[in-house]
Amino acid sequence: MHRISVFKRKTAEVWRRFKPLFVVYFLFVIGWFASEVYRMDLIQIVDFQLGLGDGFVLSWQSSLFQDLIFFGTTGFLGLVLSTRLPHEENFDTRSNVLANALNVGAEAKRFVREALGDLMVYNESAIITIHIEKYWPDHNKVSVFCIHENNLRNMCSDQPFKFPVNAYVMPGPELDGGYGYLSRLAFEDKSNVNNNIFVHDGGVRNIDKSGFEYVNRLEIAPDGIVVQRLEYLIYCNTDNDTQNPDSRLFFKSLMFTENLNVRLVNKSGIDLKYEFSYPDRRKDHNETQLRIIAGRGKVLNQKASYKRSMRNEGPHVVIKNKYMYRQDRFELSIFV
Repeated sequence: MHRISVFKRKTAEVWRRFKPLFVVYFLFVIGWFASEVYRMDLIQIVDFQLGLGDGFVLSWQSSLFQDLIFFGTTGFLGLVLSTRLPHEENFDTRSNVLANALNVGAEAKRFVREALGDLMVYNESAIITIHIEKYWPDHNKVSVFCIHENNLRNMCSDQPFKFPVNAYVMPGPELDGGYGYLSRLAFEDKSNVNNNIFVHDGGVRNIDKSGFEYVNRLEIAPDGIVVQRLEYLIYCNTDNDTQNPDSRLFFKSLMFTENLNVRLVNKSGIDLKYEFSYPDRRKDHNETQLRIIAGRGKVLNQKASYKRSMRNEGPHVVIKNKYMYRQDRFELSIFV
């Protein structure tokens, strides 16, 4: 079935590329049919009036028919079999098709190839699970343990890429002189475990007010997946002050994210409320400015009682299967 599908696609591509040639061929076919219909009149004119000899028309028709069958069949099959579909071309050729102006130099085309290479890796799915560990009423703060799981996928099936990765922890307010800690940062290659990178795996790495950032370029195989895992603890104010960045959690998309999922687990001992916002990237509205999608909800404490925890077993879903562009931010505030 796959071969039949490829043959159909190649046939359509041959028709698109060589349509004028097929038009000329069909004109010859129409001419041959016309000569068959008006054969006697043609013989009278060509063989006798023009004096080209007896049997000239029949010989010409026979030769034309053979040529149309032979060259039409072999030529068409040859074009189909030798035609490469766009996705079968190498990556350099595909990128050069985009930069196809006559005045584009080699360095400009190289720039396009490198820029496209960075875009070919995207975040297929991102799951952010926020564990609200403890609430300090005297400080009006909560500690949140965040777990990020990003599935970074190569869009190309025939080209590996070295793509830029950037993992960061943006701390909030301090509590008793501390800003939190990093507990894990790892990159796991699903196709080759030898490419796994464990930046920090195990133990506690305290962070200061400047936070933590990791920048690198990692190679990902064709159609491959690298899973980025990031775990850390920070603090957040619970006063719901929209003007104070210490009262909100920020999660910035560092590449196109196809499916963003944010979940809450409340272990603080009390019920909490939350508000969230993120850019609206849907194309079904006519507004010229980017809208912000906002919402709010309540997450129940899972430690309250056995029946209550059974009723709310599992993480509380804030958003599910939303997509974000590069540099978009998801913001979340938690309050009493």
